[in-house]
Amino acid sequence: MLPIDLPSHSFNPKRLNPGFNNWLGHLPFARDLIASCRPSRLVELGTHYGESYFGFCQSVVESGIQCACYAVDTWKGDEHSGLYGEEVFADVSAYNQNHYASFSNLLRMTFDDAVAHFEDGSLDLLHIDGLHTYNAVAHDVQNWFSKIRPGGILLLHDVAVKENAFEVWRLWEELQVKFPAFTFHHHSGLGVLRKPGSSAECDDLLAEILQASQEKQAEVRRYYVACAKSLARLAEDGARYRTLQELLAETERRFADADTRLKEKTAEAAHYWNLQNELAQKLVDASTRLNERTSEAQHYKNVLREKTSEAQHYMNLLQEKTSEAQHYTNLLREKSSEAQHYKNVVQEKTLEAEHLNRLLENRTAGAETENV
Repeated sequence: MLPIDLPSHSFNPKRLNPGFNNWLGHLPFARDLIASCRPSRLVELGTHYGESYFGFCQSVVESGIQCACYAVDTWKGDEHSGLYGEEVFADVSAYNQNHYASFSNLLRMTFDDAVAHFEDGSLDLLHIDGLHTYNAVAHDVQNWFSKIRPGGILLLHDVAVKENAFEVWRLWEELQVKFPAFTFHHHSGLGVLRKPGSSAECDDLLAEILQASQEKQAEVRRYYVACAKSLARLAEDGARYRTLQELLAETERRFADADTRLKEKTAEAAHYWNLQNELAQKLVDASTRLNERTSEAQHYKNVLREKTSEAQHYMNLLQEKTSEAQHYTNLLREKSSEAQHYKNVVQEKTLEAEHLNRLLENRTAGAETENV
């Protein structure tokens, strides 16, 4: 049934969610759908990391068509996707700017706020992948269904999940009764619905699938399951390759760090080796100076001994001279005493002489008087 030249045969998605791959199995069908239906305006509600959205954008580029694409999301998360930080939007925005900025637009707002930006009947393809409770997805479909043109396409993800409060399957059961629809059951399920109207009868891949027998539809499902498995293996190989690249990069970084540390340690060892040599030289110099000082000290010790011996000799001489001086002092005292004695004797003799002299003068004078 399916053409042998479908783009999905060679499609290699460039953007995959890190650690999720929730939409991976439906990317081959999205590639064929874009190439076949050639939409001019596409909107996705709920983009997260952009696995499905950038798959659409890549398909637009590879199909060579003019299509304005819009991704609507708060990029804050919800109870099903989990809450996340600004790093997710920063990553998505950077990727969009680098690859699809000429036709792709990121609308960071709620789905209800974004609906006013689009006129009724202006969308060729609408993909809804927001909060997965029944009330939430029913509200989104009701709000946005009028924006799809007659013959346009609605995609609903996770129509096969019946756990963790996922209730898209309930709404999908209701929609399948009302509209032409086709269901993929692999990779959480994808519901494909065509909006009836004057353009509902289209000569494209979806029209062919919708008009096919159950057997042919089963063949379509088997084909895209095979594509999904092949893509999953490719993704696993890519993940392993990236892991190996990361390990290699980490190993190279560690080798580089080890080499840097080795160079640092080598330089440090050389530094300490130089310091050791300097210290050894200083030790040799200090030992030489110590020997010199020891020799000088021994010399001064010998000189001190000589000077001490001389001092002792002079001390002995001093004591001898002091003893002699004391002796002479004593002699001097004796001589002084003798001299004083003799002085006294002289004084006495002098007085006697004077007395005798006066007596003699008196006698002489008496004798002269008698003679007269």
